[in-house]
Formats: sequence, structure tokens, C-alpha cells
Amino acid sequence: MRWYHKVGFFLLAALVFAAGGMILRLTTSVEAEGIKIGYVDPDEILKKFQPAVDAAGRLDTLKAQREKDLRDKVVEKFGTADVDKLPREKQLELNRLIEEAEKSFEGEVDKIRQDEWDPVVGKVREMIEKVSQEAGITIVLQKEVVLYGGTDLTEDVLKELTKQ
Repeated sequence: MRWYHKVGFFLLAALVFAAGGMILRLTTSVEAEGIKIGYVDPDEILKKFQPAVDAAGRLDTLKAQREKDLRDKVVEKFGTADVDKLPREKQLELNRLIEEAEKSFEGEVDKIRQDEWDPVVGKVREMIEKVSQEAGITIVLQKEVVLYGGTDLTEDVLKELTKQ
């Protein structure tokens, strides 16, 4: 490991510990003022909430299909999947082909995101708000930023989501 990587790592670690201390002091003073802090694990929710699983599955399937289509097109057009062996002018043509495929893929992903993913995320946020209000929670954070204390609302949010 190079010296600047080590220095960067230690600076990052010091920053994380300093931020943790500030959050701990903030949490203590906030709780003293009657504000309750909760947290959720959004990754856990999205892994267990079926509409999110379905949307993510469609995105994964689309990506795999588009990669296969591109590979097939490359083999058909250039006679090989080993693009490193192509001459320079063919690699430039291949780059244009890849850029076109990426633009098309991005358009399809945006459509799935807009039609399926965004409504799922909206529903999750709505349930987080509902559960936190019912529990008297004033502030809800992501689990990753909580070092100490707080109330985990993840399972309660999942229960509410599965009810609907």
C-alpha cells in the first residue's frame, strides 16, 4: 500500500470517528429535548418488499438480455467476441456500437425506473413516515449513520408494506 493511501485511510478513519462523536453528542442533546430518533435499513426493506424485488429483477433481466444482445451483435459483425484482437479501426466502430447500445439501455432503464421503481420508493417512504408518526419518532435516519441508540423501524415498515 502506498504511503498516500495509508494517510488517506487514517484521515478518513479520523473523520468517521469525529463525525460519530458529533452524532452521539447530537443524539444525546436531541433526546434530552424530547425528540425521538428512529432508523431504517433501506437495503433490507428493498430486499424483502416484493414490488421492489420484482422491479430489481426486471432491471437485472433487462441488463443481462442487453449484454447478450450486444455480444451476439459483436460476434455477428466482427466474427469474434475477443475485441482485443480487433484492428484499431474496428475497435472504433465497436465503441460506437457500444455507445448506441448503452443509450438504448439507459432509455429502457429510465422507463422501468419511472414506471416501477419510483412508485415503490415512494410507497416505502410513505410507510416510513406513517410508522414513524405512529411511534412518535421525530427524526428517521438510515441505519448506516446511526452509531448508538435510536429505534429500529425496519420490521414495522415491512409489516405495514405487506399489509397493503
